[in-house]
Amino acid sequence: MPVSTAVAIAAYLIIALLFPEAL
Repeated sequence: MPVSTAVAIAAYLIIALLFPEAL
């Protein structure tokens, strides 16, 4: 998996955990 893809997935998961209402 490309590093950029891993970073994007990690960022999405963090945002989903911190700001679930933003999704």
